[in-house]
Amino acid sequence: MYAFHIRATFAWSSQESLRSEVLSWYVDYFQPHAIQRLTRLAADAARNLPPHRAADLELALRQAITDEPTWRYARGDIVITCQPDATVRLDERIMPTYQPHVDRLMKLEYQFDEQLRRARYAQELSRRWAAILNEHAGDEDIADAREHLLAAQGEAARWINELLRSHPRAPTEPKAPVPPQHNR
Repeated sequence: MYAFHIRATFAWSSQESLRSEVLSWYVDYFQPHAIQRLTRLAADAARNLPPHRAADLELALRQAITDEPTWRYARGDIVITCQPDATVRLDERIMPTYQPHVDRLMKLEYQFDEQLRRARYAQELSRRWAAILNEHAGDEDIADAREHLLAAQGEAARWINELLRSHPRAPTEPKAPVPPQHNR
């Protein structure tokens, strides 16, 4: 059995003017209730999560807290409020198992970024060549080379766009434009 480690903080306050030692007494009195409530929320959120999904648990827990950001506790006429916050980290026993996957993911992300940079560089280079060839559009051989280059550039732009669409971490940059095809 694996466990998530949750670090919780509670910000306590009261509308009434309470001396600090009185507020501390109420905090000591209600803190176990707040901890139990947060534990219940965490257990409900973690029930269907595998042990390596601490980030998902933290998101679910934060969402549950956001749904009701201030918890109220009353004793007699005194009402104090609590604003919980929590962070989640993996069980230490999961880390050695999880590390090779993290390393592999980082390597794949780096390879993706490198290929994307290369593709964008090639696309820019292709655009420059197309501009140079446009200047000499009167020559039949150059016009044929220009048309071939524009077709290849269009194919490369479509490939880059497909690569970006298929990647879960697609950048928010605009899609690579498909170059215009000019007929002679």
